[in-house]
Amino acid sequence: MRILCLGDSLTEGTVGSGFIPFLKESLPQHQYINLGANGDTIAGLRRRTEKLLQRGDVAVVWIGTNDVMTHVDWVENAPGAEEDYRLLLRAATKRTRTVITLPPLIASRDCASMYEYSLGRATEMAKRLSEEAACRFVDIQSAFSWRQDREYTIDGAHLNEAGAKLVAEVLAEHLRILPA
Repeated sequence: MRILCLGDSLTEGTVGSGFIPFLKESLPQHQYINLGANGDTIAGLRRRTEKLLQRGDVAVVWIGTNDVMTHVDWVENAPGAEEDYRLLLRAATKRTRTVITLPPLIASRDCASMYEYSLGRATEMAKRLSEEAACRFVDIQSAFSWRQDREYTIDGAHLNEAGAKLVAEVLAEHLRILPA
């Protein structure tokens, strides 16, 4: 399968550790196209995806962390973010047969508490819009929340090696069940 990985710095993996190399180790039979961009937002990824010429079998869409950290109250940006996310999913589904979505992630407990409200609202939006678009929503946050005994980031948001491995592990479980 050809897997398009769309997102921000958590996908690009140049700050901290990226999950794509660990996904390649776990499922080497697939081709992974890293389309992450540091600092990207929902609106930015929507624009990039609408212009995307590449096609794939699967798109992994992981975006929103920068939006959450920029809009702590999630009120001013909510209507625009929702429309951009809806259009992003529409563009991704035109380029692949399966879209897997992940909600924003702030894996450090200390940082997550600062953004609890906006993170919750963004997660609810991602889940609802993913379901509406018939995308596979993966609750990556729960994979981190029940493993409270480890640190998974270098700065509260960007993944360290343990965090990147965990993301790859969770995604691999979902990719294994897709038809070839």
